[in-house]
Amino acid sequence: MGLGRTLPSGLAIRLTFILLAMTVIGMAVMGLYVTRALETPLMEYLTASMVREAGLIHDAVLPYVSQGIPVGAVQELVQQYGTVLGSEARVTVIAVDGTVLGDSARDLRDVRRIPNQADWPEVRSALAGGIGHHLRRGQDSQREMLHVAIPLTDARQIKGALRIALPLTALSKAATSVHQTVALGALLAFAVVLAVGLFLSRRVTRPVTEMQSIARRMAEGDFAQRVPISGSNEIAALGRTLNLMAERLSEKIRDLEGERAKVAAILDSMVEGVIAIDQRGRMVLMNHAARWIFDLGRKRVEGRPLLEVVRHKEILDLAMGGKRLDVERVRRREIELGPRWIASWMRMCLR
Repeated sequence: MGLGRTLPSGLAIRLTFILLAMTVIGMAVMGLYVTRALETPLMEYLTASMVREAGLIHDAVLPYVSQGIPVGAVQELVQQYGTVLGSEARVTVIAVDGTVLGDSARDLRDVRRIPNQADWPEVRSALAGGIGHHLRRGQDSQREMLHVAIPLTDARQIKGALRIALPLTALSKAATSVHQTVALGALLAFAVVLAVGLFLSRRVTRPVTEMQSIARRMAEGDFAQRVPISGSNEIAALGRTLNLMAERLSEKIRDLEGERAKVAAILDSMVEGVIAIDQRGRMVLMNHAARWIFDLGRKRVEGRPLLEVVRHKEILDLAMGGKRLDVERVRRREIELGPRWIASWMRMCLR
């Protein structure tokens, strides 16, 4: 199976996860920023809209206030306008001294029991000749409501104030719409980043995975493997370095094998028997002469303990110094092996 069809590697999955996490964090920050950034314009838009609606009612309410028409007539008028603006809207007419003359959310009996409104911030601003607005919970409900008040003026003389209160339902709907749009954008961005992240991460990690596989084969002794190189980035430079290291190792191994072949040829041409053992007393090599002396033929002896190959006490004493391997001294001795007499000497050498 080709590498392009394999499952994503662990590195590719980690890189993709990092990209997705960064995307999620970025979209969350963007959502908070957009929401906060839109709150003020939306509040300003809602306030301006309520001011316009109050201005449309102003001319109809002003004669009732300036001519001192009975409260019942004012109450009936504001209830009509409250119905026009919507069931959630609350229209209130306030006299210049703060007394409530009409309230669309109350009946006539309750209007007379409403406390004086002169101290409310929006009413105070309107009675001073400006446009007042204030955000607070409604007196009859726990919902956040925006209160906007304008002055009722007759020939530049303030006769009272007209206030409209609306719950922030419209603002909440707008915020919800923004949240939904941001969430949809986040999902689309998540999907795009997932696809792009997998594509890019696999492009980045595929050469690394190939290098890992080739390096494993090199570690197993297959130095003919080479990393395919494309581009001039850091990964390509790493591949070139790995290929160069494989070539150098291959050359060194060829040189060592050549030297070993030379040594083996020299040893096999000697008339003396030569046995090489390591510091653990295991056989490293035995030339033909030594094999003939001990009548071993072509038996494999490399890696086996000397005691298993040469069962001769004097030779073992000569090699091991009696009890242990002695690497400090060179000893020579003539030893009789059965009917044979070794005219030459056995050289015990250590690798």
